[in-house]
Amino acid sequence: MASHISLKRLFNFYNRRYFNGELPADTQLVWSPLDGAHGKCWPVDKIIHIDPPLQSHVSYLRIVLLHEMVHLKHPRATHGKLFHSEIDRLYAAGAFKGLL
Repeated sequence: MASHISLKRLFNFYNRRYFNGELPADTQLVWSPLDGAHGKCWPVDKIIHIDPPLQSHVSYLRIVLLHEMVHLKHPRATHGKLFHSEIDRLYAAGAFKGLL
């Protein structure tokens, strides 16, 4: 089982590389069972929960984490234009290379 620390390291790596370190450094990353979702972000509380079964699907885990990090960056954006423009930016920057 990957640790919360491993999630935090991955978050920190993506934050530096693709978000210019702009996401809150004190964001909590937690393995937590989720009903009907693989990840969940609570931007106000600065918490991202990732569903534990993703531990055995590393590429998908990374995709989900990047997705939740977009929610952290744009807390008011649902899955509309702003959200998708940020996903497009990450894609163009190579964040999903080798994952899709």
